[in-house]
Order: sequence, then structure tokens, then C-alpha cells
Amino acid sequence: MSSSRKWTCMCGNFEGEVTGDPALAVWCHCGTCRQQTGAAMQLGVWSTDNFKVVKGEDSLIKYGSTEGKVYRNSCSKCGSFCFKVLPGTC
Repeated sequence: MSSSRKWTCMCGNFEGEVTGDPALAVWCHCGTCRQQTGAAMQLGVWSTDNFKVVKGEDSLIKYGSTEGKVYRNSCSKCGSFCFKVLPGTC
């Protein structure tokens, strides 16, 4: 049986769930990841195949990078970073 992990934003408006083991785990230090986090790098894990938004999808702020490759999703109430999508790579 696959394990399931859930997380929420700081205010609890968003809840996500992922099932199974990571398909990929990387520390990315590209310019986009550094800009999105304000940090030197960002951890990226799991593919979108085993990920789902449990609640709060309608209140997410969705931002696409200038290259159109990375989509960051944050809570519109508390501003927490919830997840990002890398189309075709995860």
C-alpha cells in the first residue's frame, strides 16, 4: 500500500495530497526557482500523476514564469507557497 502525505498552507485554506514515493527529488538553483523562493535553491519532488488538490484550488494565485515553463501556486489568503508545476518535466 502506498503512503499518502498531506499538507496545508499556513491558514488552512489550501490542502494538497500526494501518494507514493517521489518520482524525482532535486535541489534546483535556476534563476526562476531563486526568484520564486527568495532563496539560493528550492526542493522539487513528486510528479503531478500522484498529486491532487484536496481543497482550496479556486482560491490559489497561479503565476507563470516569463518562459511559461514553471507555474507557481500560492494561497490568496495567507500568501503561502503551496506547490509548483513544471509541465513535461515532472
